Amino acid sequence: MINQPKNLQADSDISTQHIQFHNPSGNYEVLVGEGLLGRLGILLKDGGWTGKAVLVADETVARLYTSTVLRSLETSGIEVALITLPAGEIHKNLDTVRCLYDRFQDA
Repeated sequence: MINQPKNLQADSDISTQHIQFHNPSGNYEVLVGEGLLGRLGILLKDGGWTGKAVLVADETVARLYTSTVLRSLETSGIEVALITLPAGEIHKNLDTVRCLYDRFQDA
């Protein structure tokens, strides 16, 4: 079940939609709006985040967005490890999951 989004003003006057998702395994909120990647660290800290983070992206997404996300997380004092995977459907397999599992343990 999905609640209808409501428009809220974010701290930087950017319109952000907060969408609540409810399902048997738990509830969560998704934010949709411009400039959110650059504010990710602040949003996580405001939400009570403590600890480390691991950012996983394929080569294409990494090239476009990781510098913004890493800067945001690190500026907010969140220690982050980056894992970059090859792009493409062929790499979405159990070998990649095993690799991620090992890298998560090292992070």
